[in-house]
Amino acid sequence: MVAQLINFGILVAVLRWLLYRPLLELLEKRRKKLETDANRAVALDQKIKVAYEQEEKILTEARKRGQELLAVVEKNGKELKELLLAEAKKEVEKTLAAGRQTLEETRIKLRRELKQEIGATVALAIENSLGDVLDKKVQEKLEKSAIEKI
Repeated sequence: MVAQLINFGILVAVLRWLLYRPLLELLEKRRKKLETDANRAVALDQKIKVAYEQEEKILTEARKRGQELLAVVEKNGKELKELLLAEAKKEVEKTLAAGRQTLEETRIKLRRELKQEIGATVALAIENSLGDVLDKKVQEKLEKSAIEKI
């Protein structure tokens, strides 16, 4: 029995030296690797969280900038619309003024022509009715007087 105990002790020592230590070392390496992987995962999670926060911040700023640009574009559009309306109004006023001027010039011209025609008609009427009775000087004087009165 002592021999068996000695054999068992030798067997335990050999197994411990050949199997148990390498097995413990293997388990320790595995534990360290799992611990390192877990630390990497935590670090990557933190990086992902930071990247997500930066993405949200950038998107928020982009949305805000987009709204600001949209407001500027709307403001510029309104200003441009008002400017174009003002220019169109000025153009209409110029066209109306030119039309009124042309109308006034035409009215004056027609009035002159009408005076001349009336004067000629009056002169012709005077000549026809009094042509034989009046002499030339009196006739011309009457014609001038009639034209001036018209």
